[in-house]
Amino acid sequence: RDLRAKDDSKRMAQISRAALKVIAGFLFSTRIRGARVLKRELTSLGPTFVKLGQAIATRPDVFGDVVTTELATLHDQCTTFSSEEAYEVLRDELGDEKLCLFRGATGQKGSKFWEEEPIAAASLGQVYKARLKIENSKDDVVDVAVKVQRPGARGQILLDVKTLKRTIGQSSYFEEIVNLVGDTLLEEVDYLKEASNAKEFATIQRDCKFVVVPRVYDSVTTSRVLVLEWIEGQSPKEIANDKEKLLDLTNRAIQCTIAQLLCSNVLHGDPHGGNLLYTADRKLAYLDFGVLCRVKPEQAQALLNSSVHIVNKQYRDFVYDLVDMEVLDDQKVSVEEVVEAFDKEYSQNANLSDQMRLNNTMMKLGYVYKFNAPPYYTTLIRALAPLEGYGLSADPKFNILSACYPLIIKKMLNPQPTSDTRGPVRTFLSLVRNAIFLLSTVIRGILWGAIVELVRAAKKLMGMGPIGKVDADEKGCCEDEDGDGDGQEAPA
Repeated sequence: RDLRAKDDSKRMAQISRAALKVIAGFLFSTRIRGARVLKRELTSLGPTFVKLGQAIATRPDVFGDVVTTELATLHDQCTTFSSEEAYEVLRDELGDEKLCLFRGATGQKGSKFWEEEPIAAASLGQVYKARLKIENSKDDVVDVAVKVQRPGARGQILLDVKTLKRTIGQSSYFEEIVNLVGDTLLEEVDYLKEASNAKEFATIQRDCKFVVVPRVYDSVTTSRVLVLEWIEGQSPKEIANDKEKLLDLTNRAIQCTIAQLLCSNVLHGDPHGGNLLYTADRKLAYLDFGVLCRVKPEQAQALLNSSVHIVNKQYRDFVYDLVDMEVLDDQKVSVEEVVEAFDKEYSQNANLSDQMRLNNTMMKLGYVYKFNAPPYYTTLIRALAPLEGYGLSADPKFNILSACYPLIIKKMLNPQPTSDTRGPVRTFLSLVRNAIFLLSTVIRGILWGAIVELVRAAKKLMGMGPIGKVDADEKGCCEDEDGDGDGQEAPA
C-alpha cells in the first residue's frame, strides 16, 4: 500500500509540473505557443496523455481550432526498453517449452534468429523480427514479427486514469474523455484482443485481392505477446520519391478505406502511414490492429449521401446529412443557420485542397455550432488526411474527393445483400432508394457520371450484363458481383 501511495504521489508530481508548464505557456505567450507546449508535455507523460491529446484534437468546439490543429499531429514518442527485458516478458508469458520455438531466441548478440534491436517501438510495446519454428513440422521456420508489451504498461495506464479522475473531480465531460481514453488503451494492451481484431479484419478483407493482413500465430500469442506473419514492404515515407508507387498506394488505400466504411461498417482504428506497407507485388499491407472502429449502417448511408452532396456543391443537403451522421444536433442549433455559415466559410477556402477545405470549414463551424465527433468520423478523417498528402506529393492535381467519388457511386448502386430471407427484397429496395437519390442529384446538379452508373445498374437488373469490369486483382473491395463472398460474378 505504501508503495502504491508513493507511485501515486510521484505521478501526481510529474503531472503537476507538466500542467504548470502548459499554464505558463498559455498565460505568458501566444495561444499557438501554448498549444505547442501542451503537445510537448502530453507526449512526455506517455501513452495515456497522448491518447488524451488525440481525443482533445477531435473537439474544436470545446478547445478551439488552434489547440486541436496542433494536437492533430500528436503521436507517442518514447525510448525503447532493453531486449533483456523483452526476453523476460517472452519467458514469463510463453514458458521455456514454447520459447524454444523461437529458434535462437536467447536475446544475446549475434543470435541467428532473434534481432538484437527492435525494428519499431512505441509507448505500449516494441516489435522484433524473429524466426519461428512451426509446431509439428521438422524443418519449417518462418519469419515473424514479435510484439512485446512494455513492462508495467497496463499498471501505468490504470495509475494514470485513477490520477486523472482524482484531478478533474466531478467534471462529467472530462470524466467521459478519460474513461474513453482508459478503455481504449486497456483494449490496446490486451494482445489477445488485437489478435482477434486482426483475424476479423482479415476476414473482412478476404475478397480484396490487393490487401494483405498478416497471419496470427495463436500458439505463441498471449495478452502481452503478439506474434504475426512478417510482411516485407515499404512504408509511404520510404517510397516518397517514387511517385508512381506512392500514387498507386494512395489509390489502393482510398479504395480499401471506403470499402471498410461502406461494405463492412468496420474501420481500421489507427490508419496512419506507419501502419501501411506497399509490397513488391503492388499490394497494400495493414499493420497494428489494437482498435477497430465500428459504424452504424445509417451513419454509413448518411456518409454516402454527404460525399455526393459535397462533390456537387449541394451544401444545404450536406449539412442535413451531418444531422443523420450524428455530427450536428438539430435540436440545439438552427440547421438553416449552419447551411448559410457553411456556404460562406467553404467558399472562402477555395485556395485549399478539397480535403483541407472541408476539414477547416468543419473545424471552424464545429467550434461555433458545437459539432459532435463520433469515433467513426474522426477515424475516417485521420485515415483520409494523410492519404491526400501522399496523393498531392505524387500528383499536384490529385483530388481525394474525386478519387473517392466513383467508389461511393458504385457502392450506392451495388448494395450489399443481407443474410436473412428478406435479403433480396432489402437489397432491391436499397438500390431503388439510392437510385432515386442519385437521380434527384442529377436533376439538381447535372451529374452525368451518375447517369452512366444508373444506366449500367438498370442493364444489370434486366440481365444485360455486369455493371462494369475490373482487373482480376482489383476485384474484392465492394466488388463481389453476386454477393456470395467468393469474388466471382453471378451468371446473368
